[in-house]
Amino acid sequence: MDKYKIHKAVEYIRTRSAFPFDGMDVEDSLEEVLSYFGLHPQLDEEEKQVLREELLPLAWGAEEAEIAFLAEETRLAGLMLRPRVKSREERCAPEGTHVSTCQPVIGVSPGGLRQGVSPFNGENAP
Repeated sequence: MDKYKIHKAVEYIRTRSAFPFDGMDVEDSLEEVLSYFGLHPQLDEEEKQVLREELLPLAWGAEEAEIAFLAEETRLAGLMLRPRVKSREERCAPEGTHVSTCQPVIGVSPGGLRQGVSPFNGENAP
């Protein structure tokens, strides 16, 4: 195993501006990754394994950077979920009043008329 050859290849790849491959690419098609950077070394299995171990952190870093980029794009586009806005009942309730007590209660009076309770002052509403 030629450690210097592997070191040179890894350092050359690290100096490039981007690493457009994910972990699966490094694991499954190392030769394609190397050829993208213009490298065509003759490697034995031990050298390939060491090279994979060296390139996997670069691939994971590229994946994390892509996720962060997409999250930022989504945030800037306004597609992020916004914090929950208070419901009308919560906004209209007097300070310190529990929302469930402010919701109208609909009942039927003995005379058949529907009556409710105003959520603002607790008085009967027509």
